[in-house]
Amino acid sequence: MPLVAVASTNPVKIDAALEGFRRLFPEYTFTARGVATASGVSDQPMTDAETLLGATQRARAARHQLPEADYWVGIEGGIEPLDDELLAFAWVVVLGRERAGRSRTATFSLPEEVASLERQGIELGLADNRH
Repeated sequence: MPLVAVASTNPVKIDAALEGFRRLFPEYTFTARGVATASGVSDQPMTDAETLLGATQRARAARHQLPEADYWVGIEGGIEPLDDELLAFAWVVVLGRERAGRSRTATFSLPEEVASLERQGIELGLADNRH
């Protein structure tokens, strides 16, 4: 049974990664295990490049911590200013034993109430929880 190491202890991220593998490869039965990793970037990445770097470094850290896994997944959410808006998105990096893949999610504008909290230095997850 292939093991997917997810570079997070957040059950939402673990479940999302596992569901992605199940949908892409329905002929296999996957299991997933979350591992706490550091991204090596800001708590709230503020550019596309920083967000991708965080996802990549998380996937590599998961590979280091759980080398017996078959795949390692790093997911990093980021925001980027555009004019008067803050745009939110995430990068997902998947490492395999022989290949790697990466993809960026769709981008959306943060509601002004959340964007205002973010501009005050409150991390996106915490700002979302307040609204």
